[in-house]
Amino acid sequence: MKTENLSHAWNVAPVRVAVLLSVLLLSFAAKADFTKGYINYRFLENGDEVEVCGGTVRNNKVSIPEKVTYGPKTYTVTRIAENAFEGKGSLWYLEIPNTVTEIGAYAFSNCRLRSVTIPPSVKAIGEYAFEGLNPPYPHEGHKVEVKISDLAAWCDIDFADEYANPLSTGAENNGQRGSYGHLLLNGEDIRDLVIPDGVTTIKQYAFCTRFRSVTFPPSVKKIGRCAFYGSDYAWHYMDAIYLSDLAAWCKVTGCILKGAKDLYLNGELVTDLAIPEGVTSLPSFIFHSIESITSVTIPNTVTEIGEGAFAGCYNLKTVSIPNSVTEIKRMAFHCCHMLEKVTIGNSIRTIGDDAFNGCESLKDFFICNPVPPTVGHDAFGYFNNSPTLHVPKNSIPDYRMSSVWSKFTIIVDDASDVGDVMAEEEIGFTVSGGVLTVTGVDGAMIEIYDMSGRRVYEGVSPVVSGLPRGIYLLKAGNRTAKIRI
Repeated sequence: MKTENLSHAWNVAPVRVAVLLSVLLLSFAAKADFTKGYINYRFLENGDEVEVCGGTVRNNKVSIPEKVTYGPKTYTVTRIAENAFEGKGSLWYLEIPNTVTEIGAYAFSNCRLRSVTIPPSVKAIGEYAFEGLNPPYPHEGHKVEVKISDLAAWCDIDFADEYANPLSTGAENNGQRGSYGHLLLNGEDIRDLVIPDGVTTIKQYAFCTRFRSVTFPPSVKKIGRCAFYGSDYAWHYMDAIYLSDLAAWCKVTGCILKGAKDLYLNGELVTDLAIPEGVTSLPSFIFHSIESITSVTIPNTVTEIGEGAFAGCYNLKTVSIPNSVTEIKRMAFHCCHMLEKVTIGNSIRTIGDDAFNGCESLKDFFICNPVPPTVGHDAFGYFNNSPTLHVPKNSIPDYRMSSVWSKFTIIVDDASDVGDVMAEEEIGFTVSGGVLTVTGVDGAMIEIYDMSGRRVYEGVSPVVSGLPRGIYLLKAGNRTAKIRI
């Protein structure tokens, strides 16, 4: 075989294997133990249950019963097998009983369902189970209606992927995504989604459709991967998020909903966002792209601002970050185009990649740490004007030495009052024989930086030796001093 032919064979092999595997699965699914009412069944291991493994579509409809009798025994239908009705384009209406707990992979892939009833008994749906239901340009011109009766149970379904959810966009077609299905709760089309109180986890891909608004109760602790895929992207952001407990929302983990025009707290539009006392960190994307927010105040209990936490908050103009914050992660304020003033306290150590990139309206940037923080790639992007960098007294040379901070053409040393940096003389120290002894720090963490901003010591011991001759910045808690060895 020629080399190019061998290469071609390897390239097409995965496709052939996938096709062969699909055929074998179809063949396997077709092997039923018995048929009743045009539906094929297969016995399950426990002996009292069966799974649906295929059947004939009658009048564009399949209605699966809760129980089926075969011979002298009645069996409970608890599962729909892999590939059971795959490719049956004549299947438009599907009713699943409240005894089925699992729907296998590819079970209804590439059907043309117009309506499907999913009962609260369903706990897991396999990959691609409902692929292709809502193609970009459906021949029938329809969107599938997904009918449920228990929203809390729906939030708890384990969807293997996006296409396990019948609400999903179907398959991509030349780069065009399909339409989203409609979610009907007890017969009513949900436009404004209210998550039931008591729900703690919204599992991945739960809501692959679009909503006008979403209301979250304080009970929600975790949101799964792409749980709101369909409502959280720039070309179709929802109108609003409604909350009743801001502190609870700030503790939610997982894949936070990215983007809503407005944020409401207890029914009132939030413009000046004040993070509650006691919150210790702001999760990634927690307030991503919320347009109503114009200012943010963060309490002294917060130590970390997560990735993209305020990214895309277009109307945000002022941000006040307290002394307690040590890290601002990547893209935290990315593309806050109207942001004019930022104040950061004196404990900041790290500012991540692109953290303030796209903040082209920035006018004043106050940073109250006399030691220039480490700054990630493209943290500031470009500016439409020449913003002023405000730093603590006598720290301009240190910031000028940094290739990133020196990007600010105007640097002034008037930030001490803003960050409440305490006076140098409040730290006592002596230097003898190259040994530094720090006094009056009461067990506080001691940090020592050289003039390039590199940390050369960190610890609680007040006696430090081995430092080369030179000038250093000494920091203990919120206090700083410049020392010479």
